[in-house]
Amino acid sequence: LSYRDPNVLDTIEVYNGTADFLRGLSLDQDEITKAIIGTMGDIDAYQLPDAKGYSALSRYLLGVTDDERQQRRDEILGTSLAEF
Repeated sequence: LSYRDPNVLDTIEVYNGTADFLRGLSLDQDEITKAIIGTMGDIDAYQLPDAKGYSALSRYLLGVTDDERQQRRDEILGTSLAEF
């Protein structure tokens, strides 16, 4: 959602339909594994020094701890087909 979104109502409608979409989603273990790898690649993507500094500052200002970040990683890595 963005203040620049020209279709805010349509965007909200899509968000509201997310739960139904996920309930009807049929995935196999291979697809789950690929999704986990992709998510971890996004979370722990390579950053240049200036981007690392900005990310660290953002986490500091938001109060996000290293333990919280590790917990999120562990939860993502521990995701199973049954949880969908």
